[in-house]
Amino acid sequence: MTDRRSRNRFPIEREVRWRRRSPRRLESRPYETASSVDLASHGLHVAAFGPRPPAHTRIEASIDWPCSLNGTPLQLCVTGHVVRETPQGFVMTIDEYEFRTKARAASSVA
Repeated sequence: MTDRRSRNRFPIEREVRWRRRSPRRLESRPYETASSVDLASHGLHVAAFGPRPPAHTRIEASIDWPCSLNGTPLQLCVTGHVVRETPQGFVMTIDEYEFRTKARAASSVA
């Protein structure tokens, strides 16, 4: 069986934090922790260790990016919807994305 996807997928294993996107912005939902399997320009395959969202669910996710910007860690933040479940987790579209700087862990001062 051949792969019908027209875009290249890049294997990348990074921590992913995801949550269902609330229709009301003020309603906060907890994040789940997972791991990315692969990434393409319009899709993300996520290995979910806990609950999995059903198809058509709106999702927001952030991926700890392997590169930094002037020494500051980056996150790839995406929104999209679940297109299917897999034995490992789920596949989501990437409808919107942006890179954000990630706060560094506070260092203790002696």
